[in-house]
Amino acid sequence: MIRVHDTRKPSLLLLPPASHYHTDSWQCHFDTLHRQEFLESTFPAYHVSPTRAAVASASANDEKELDREAKEGKLVEPKLNITNTVIKLLLDQSIGAAVNTFLFSLFIHSIQAAMPRPLGAPLSNPDKSLQYLLTKGAIDYRKVDWTKVVANSREEFFPIMAAGWKLWPFVSLINFAFVKSIEGRNLVASLAGVAWGIYMSLLAAQG
Repeated sequence: MIRVHDTRKPSLLLLPPASHYHTDSWQCHFDTLHRQEFLESTFPAYHVSPTRAAVASASANDEKELDREAKEGKLVEPKLNITNTVIKLLLDQSIGAAVNTFLFSLFIHSIQAAMPRPLGAPLSNPDKSLQYLLTKGAIDYRKVDWTKVVANSREEFFPIMAAGWKLWPFVSLINFAFVKSIEGRNLVASLAGVAWGIYMSLLAAQG
């Protein structure tokens, strides 16, 4: 839609480029989900800590108050583990981001090479796009020059990483520090991914 707005050309749904991005989005989402589960199990975001009231009661040797707090579940509370949060943030934005970025580039460049558009028959509308996708041999990885694919992926690796660092560290910090469930973190990441997805789909369309 952004490209349509900029070029003032009619809006056309081209399924092959869209399929490139959405297939890779699913793969990255699957990879991120498992990575988040691993990070959380290895470096828990919260640990159990005595409440201020419990500490005060223990300091005063007030057994009755401690008993009351125990019955009301006020002896301990979850507390953010800052060390683990920093470790997860660094791992997620270094190794995790590098893996996702390189996988994205490899997938996009390889499938673009495996799905060349037929000469003389531009995919100018959704029907032609769908017809092309359903054609036997529409995806042929024998046509892929993997040396070129890897070279292209390496060339755009750092620009994509640098662009990602303008968004994802803040998303990860919010997730690790304030969102407790894996499902909630994936929801936040998915919402942020809408904006990121626009950038990545435009990048893929340039190929």
